[in-house]
Amino acid sequence: MGCIWTLELDSPSNITEKHLYFHLKTTNRFGTTQVNQTYSQSQAVGSYNSSENCLYIVPANTTHPSSTSIVDQKSPYKVVCYVEVPNTRRSEAKINPLDNIDYSLCTHLVYLDADIDTQYKTLELEYSSLKTASELHRQLTNLRTKGVKILLGFSGWAAYRGIKYSNLINDRVARKQFAINAAGFLEKHNFDGFELRWFYPKDWEIHDYYEPDKIAFAEFVKELHAVFTQKRLLLSLVVPREKRDIDACYDLSTLSGYLDWITMNTVVYYRRWRLTAHTAPLYSKNEDKYPTANINFTVYHIMEKVEDKSKLLLRVSVRGELYSLLSTADHGLNAKTINSTFVSYYEMCNLMDKQWTVVQDPEKRKGPYAYFNTKWITFDDPAMARHKSEYVKNMGLGGVGIYIQYDDFNNTCSCESYPMLNAVNRVLRNYRVSDPNCQFPPI
Repeated sequence: MGCIWTLELDSPSNITEKHLYFHLKTTNRFGTTQVNQTYSQSQAVGSYNSSENCLYIVPANTTHPSSTSIVDQKSPYKVVCYVEVPNTRRSEAKINPLDNIDYSLCTHLVYLDADIDTQYKTLELEYSSLKTASELHRQLTNLRTKGVKILLGFSGWAAYRGIKYSNLINDRVARKQFAINAAGFLEKHNFDGFELRWFYPKDWEIHDYYEPDKIAFAEFVKELHAVFTQKRLLLSLVVPREKRDIDACYDLSTLSGYLDWITMNTVVYYRRWRLTAHTAPLYSKNEDKYPTANINFTVYHIMEKVEDKSKLLLRVSVRGELYSLLSTADHGLNAKTINSTFVSYYEMCNLMDKQWTVVQDPEKRKGPYAYFNTKWITFDDPAMARHKSEYVKNMGLGGVGIYIQYDDFNNTCSCESYPMLNAVNRVLRNYRVSDPNCQFPPI
């Protein structure tokens, strides 16, 4: 059983904020380009059932940053950094992202490498063959000595495999034993906690919800919490962005009492093969056909179910979506496309040059998009990351989640390393390194 986070929308309501106006100017290493275009009317239609399983591997020649971060260690905000391990079927599988990431600006790190063993009795490291146990132990121990809390999380699509997850959570005896065994596994491997990225409860094959799993999942989290609290282990959860899936899959009013935080997966509201659209809009626009397909709606809906807003984390996107346009004459929002794919921040730096046209939203309700010939890309830039971080503060949320291996960790854009992570920390943790005002396109 798995809960597929659909993009179909079923509520006409939306909460909006005041308009924020910014200079439509893009600074790059070839000079300053004035951008005279703004967002055209957006009427995205249709839906696309998909999960974010596109993985980009960091280059092998990356070196560790040498600078030391200056942040407010007393800041109440969390910056939870996510790292995925490579798919062993890829040629880059031997590249371990733990070798290439600067964690100095992360309060917590979630290492996505977990699965449940075939007897659903405990956790296991799915890609443990990438590193020997001693190497992994050394890396994680080193990070913990620097004050970073390390959590283990389910790896990508692992939670969709078979019915063993449903069997586990619906078996009271198995739940209790798993909680004990999982806690022992985490302690053995020097993890500070566990994050559930469990897409529950929806059947992967028939695309239908399974109500008993929703109830059993809450009991499962309760069992984990009881054991983890005694062991002083952290427990967190990732939830989807769409109202229908949130309501059908998660009893958040119950779950929130047993979790240290909940990361809202506020990215990829629109991922479609036919029409261009921004992937992670902060607010809707009056002319939007689907006014619930935005971060603000998700946040307000979840806040109705979770009493403690400080437990809610907003995910900030560090990847763009690259479309192939059907025609060069139609290059705005809602333009017809042939296909699309994800690209990381640093890949966008290599992709875009001074021939690209950047279109900004003057109200900052959505991030920018850019186009050149038949290529069209939607993304968040550092300015939008700062804007979303200010939103976190204004809404009383607990922080952000960010997939840092897709950030510009090696300064490919010739502005600064980790521009998106730095942007978040400048707002939430008073990162005191001067802001170079990184903008897109980094050309």
